[in-house]
Amino acid sequence: MDEIFFAVTGPTDTACSLKSQVLNYLHDCLLLDTHNDCEITPCNHRRGIRFCGVSVVEVQKDSPAVRAIHKLKEKVTLFALQKQEVWDAGTIRIGKKWLGHGVKKVKESEIRHLSENNLLLSKISHYRKPGMETDHWYKHLLKIWMMREVKGKAAINEEFVLSKCIAEPSLPPTLRDSFYEFQRQVEKYSSSETETLLSLLQPSDMSQECPTMTKILAPVQLIKKRLMRYGMVNARGYACAVHALILQDKCQIIDWYSGVVSRWVKWLGECDNFGEIRLITLGQIRMSCIRTLALKHRIHESEIEKRFESELSRIPLSHDLEGDVSENSLDSYSFGYDEGLMYGITYSGVCQLSLARLVSVSRPCNCFVFGCNASAPCVYTLHVMERQKFPGWKTGFSSCIHPSLNRRRIGLCRQHLKDLYLGDISLQCIDFGSWK
Repeated sequence: MDEIFFAVTGPTDTACSLKSQVLNYLHDCLLLDTHNDCEITPCNHRRGIRFCGVSVVEVQKDSPAVRAIHKLKEKVTLFALQKQEVWDAGTIRIGKKWLGHGVKKVKESEIRHLSENNLLLSKISHYRKPGMETDHWYKHLLKIWMMREVKGKAAINEEFVLSKCIAEPSLPPTLRDSFYEFQRQVEKYSSSETETLLSLLQPSDMSQECPTMTKILAPVQLIKKRLMRYGMVNARGYACAVHALILQDKCQIIDWYSGVVSRWVKWLGECDNFGEIRLITLGQIRMSCIRTLALKHRIHESEIEKRFESELSRIPLSHDLEGDVSENSLDSYSFGYDEGLMYGITYSGVCQLSLARLVSVSRPCNCFVFGCNASAPCVYTLHVMERQKFPGWKTGFSSCIHPSLNRRRIGLCRQHLKDLYLGDISLQCIDFGSWK
């Protein structure tokens, strides 16, 4: 047993006495060593209590009057967000029409017959590479302009440039200024109006006894950092390919990503903020898997989605995860399939392996898993990415691998490699001393 949680109703002295009795029993009667680093924390602590890799937080529900104020604020914010979406869609449409008009206008005949050197098309035609198509050349100039003028701003893409750098500057200044003034007023209202309305409430409305509720929160911010550490997202939060997995088979790559999602469902599916993890799965995990496969096979991402549609279905979309938690909860949490119940959460997360070499007749190798005598087709290198102090957080990744195992080579058969990725076995099943 890794951690024990006690909730005590009463004074602090009662909690201290109970803690002392439990520690003495574990040490004197059961001869178990304990880490007595955790202090007694009140239930209403704003940071909550960390237990089994998640945060247990007690929050107080708002009164009906306060909820009405917050609901009004949400309505105003939602209205402004809808207007922003309409504005962005309109400017993007204008920018795309401008781009299409430019591609149509840049014709071979027009470029060839330009005689005046002061014309803009005549000047930029000198930058055209030999053999480059007209529309390709035009888009290439746009990319050069983006790199030089826009200078790699955050969240930059084609639609961003067309909207912010092409369409909006060409709009009438009065229209553009009035829209942004409206957005500023909404932001000002959202920040100040709530405090004003709260101050006008009657003291009886504010002093009502509101019930409390306990929430279990997953460490979403730490999970996002782990995604960056393992190479699934870059510093800007965009999904990217994991280069350590490229040399492995397509099924093994999908197993690795599916193992991350399945651990989130099993360990964090009951958390109150699991919706944020669903968004990560939809926007980053699945796209990272697609880009890894695209880089491996050197084909476009859209073609990957069509070719591996059945295999990618194992990495569920956002709305599919709700069904997995509700319908398959018994199978996911059963004792026979959750290795976390046997080895502990710190040892059962996803680990990163890279292909070291293929096994040949001159250099044979068997599977390193205890009790398995099957021949291993490949030798893999284990990468230790982090080592958390006890107690660690549930992030879906291995957090307690000893640094001495970093870059250690192991042989695994196909079945046990799949079991390791999906979480049916742990690293503790592997005999690291069996290499000869």
